[in-house]
Amino acid sequence: MDDGTTARFGENHFVMTTTTAAAGQVMAHLEFVAQVLKPDWDVHLVSATEQWAQFAVAGPKSRDLLNAVLDDALEPEAWPFMACGEVSVAGGVKGRLFRISFSGEHAYELAVPARYGEGGLWRLLLSQAAAYGGGGPYGMEALNVLRIEKGFITHSEIHGRVTADDIGMGRMVSAKKACIGKAAASRPGLSGPEREQLVGLKPVGAVKQLTAGGAHLFNECDEAVRINDQGYVTSVGGFSPTLGTMLGLGGFLKNGRARHGGERLRLVDHVRTSKRSARSVTRFSSTRTEGACVASLVEMTPCRGGMEPVTIGTVTLSEVLPGGAISSLSPLKGGASLEVLKQTHGMAFPAPNRATGKATARAVWTGRNQAMLIGPVPDPALADDFAMTDQSDAWAVLRLEGGGAWRDVLARLTPLDLREDRFKRGHTARSQLGHMTMSLTRTGADVVEIMVFRSMARTAVHELTQAMTGVAARG
Repeated sequence: MDDGTTARFGENHFVMTTTTAAAGQVMAHLEFVAQVLKPDWDVHLVSATEQWAQFAVAGPKSRDLLNAVLDDALEPEAWPFMACGEVSVAGGVKGRLFRISFSGEHAYELAVPARYGEGGLWRLLLSQAAAYGGGGPYGMEALNVLRIEKGFITHSEIHGRVTADDIGMGRMVSAKKACIGKAAASRPGLSGPEREQLVGLKPVGAVKQLTAGGAHLFNECDEAVRINDQGYVTSVGGFSPTLGTMLGLGGFLKNGRARHGGERLRLVDHVRTSKRSARSVTRFSSTRTEGACVASLVEMTPCRGGMEPVTIGTVTLSEVLPGGAISSLSPLKGGASLEVLKQTHGMAFPAPNRATGKATARAVWTGRNQAMLIGPVPDPALADDFAMTDQSDAWAVLRLEGGGAWRDVLARLTPLDLREDRFKRGHTARSQLGHMTMSLTRTGADVVEIMVFRSMARTAVHELTQAMTGVAARG
């Protein structure tokens, strides 16, 4: 389905990363498992994508650079490959550090609350990188070249028809214990020299170029027909400065490991009608080093530092800063009682499509067995009854108010029935705001609050002001 990592931050607290493209698919599958396949499990899932700004820091001086922004220097023995943990960044900002690498180099991923991302940590990392010999941002093309040089796979290579042995990881499957897929992988036809195995490819001949994944491989003198098919290409990178040529991966080649190191093949792309010569190659490695120093991070609200209230006609739009926290609450199956929320924060756990509490402390229903506590930092006593996740940096909160015209503004962007007798004070709903997901809560006679993902804040402001302008133009 996808590739990613899972980190353990507590006895019952796990953080899973996915690719951007497959995040929704993975989340839907996890919910299917939790709700349908294993409904008896006490498992709670919350998307934390918007909560964190996470940056990959890769290269031989990556540890030196991180030591310049972390409050405590990294000790190599305390941070081996695949380690993870909480760290303090630039004078006390709580962050998370992962000792992982997608490019194959010595690398880390550093996450901080999203308010410190673009205006804070990103700029700090760039300034420190320049001080360490001209390092800087690298894009997807460079990342793809680096991981192909290393022979690192993505979902392109693990497409459902390959085994661990096909990608050179057969020895990672324990001979002493069971695991998912082990029995299937031992069946006839799923191992042996006739299997297509992962190799690297580089172009040879007059045209030093490889076409996109999907092309097929043939022996040099064979006709390009099905019966002569030797394998196929799954990934193609750009130009590799290290090797002085383009590179490809997923030459899934019949008996590929025995053909490493120089065999010439013909690459044929029947869809794009191109032909190239390629050679199977082996893979490469990387290095590391050390360093130290510190600076501070700049906070930004979801609307990039705060927005002045915008009034158009009789309607006003403003950014709301909750002041305390936004926390996701999900009742534990073994929890004592929902009453603990009332005892600690003076409000009931909300029923579906309802909100409880008051302006400075509110609980808003957001989905099946889930609510957002907005305003106060959750009382520690809630931990025995609720799964809690900090979402303070994940959401932008906007207030729309003024006359009855706020309904006309929202009618241009959402399919909800907002008539007075249908959407009353204390009511809430999950719906669309244009093309964005939102949570809409009526907090007053002519006041509603709109929550959208942080990354959609400026788009939401734009869409709402456009709608406000249209309504005001009617007079």
